[in-house]
Amino acid sequence: MSKKYIFEGYSDDTFGEYGISNIDHDDSGAGSIRAFIVSRPGGEGVLITGQYNRAGMWHIGMSLLNEDKPLNKDEWQISFEPNEEAAHRNRLVVNAPDDAWIQRITDSE
Repeated sequence: MSKKYIFEGYSDDTFGEYGISNIDHDDSGAGSIRAFIVSRPGGEGVLITGQYNRAGMWHIGMSLLNEDKPLNKDEWQISFEPNEEAAHRNRLVVNAPDDAWIQRITDSE
């Protein structure tokens, strides 16, 4: 089994994860970068970022948390998908192992 995390933005101000946690962040249209970590207990995982850009699209980025802990390709599947409802709301889908967890990173972290 795996957990399916879905990251996408709404309107010009809200970005979050809407598959498992329903954690999101509304910045009132300020264009800030929102960040989330999806990780396993051993430190294997990814950093996901989202930002609404001047072109009116959501920019979604992803990187490894630790270069010494690469993702196991049999346990992690990551894909980028268009959103059929609205082109500016593309989404990043992260299928992670069952022991993965999510955390929203705040400005103070």
